[in-house]
Amino acid sequence: MEFYQLLKTYRETLGIPQKEIARRLNVTASTLSRYENGSRRISTEAIPEFQRAYSLPDQLVIDALFGSRDKLRLQPDQTKELQEQYYKSYFDLYQDVLMDASFRRFITEFTELPSEIRPILIRKFTDDIRRQRAANPSE
Repeated sequence: MEFYQLLKTYRETLGIPQKEIARRLNVTASTLSRYENGSRRISTEAIPEFQRAYSLPDQLVIDALFGSRDKLRLQPDQTKELQEQYYKSYFDLYQDVLMDASFRRFITEFTELPSEIRPILIRKFTDDIRRQRAANPSE
């Protein structure tokens, strides 16, 4: 399995939306699709950025890059562990926003909304809070 194949397999196995990874990498979903299907090359310099965006464990990246291809198949027990690592990294990334009182009020009100628009609204809300905090660092 090549590195680009690992990215797609990992993302799909963990149920991470392609749009989320694209947002983390600051690329379009179609560009990410080209990376994941191998039609666009991932430079060596970009590998750490991809590792962070996908929350890939170090050993998985090393195995992908240096030939331990037989270790790249995810077993069911590994999938659960990797999902936990992914969501922990996501929580760590947004912890300050998740602990914000206005965010908790927002969540309480938004549970009545259709499930397909919830992730979009959460992303917008967290980005708004971060922009407000960046503009007023003393708060």
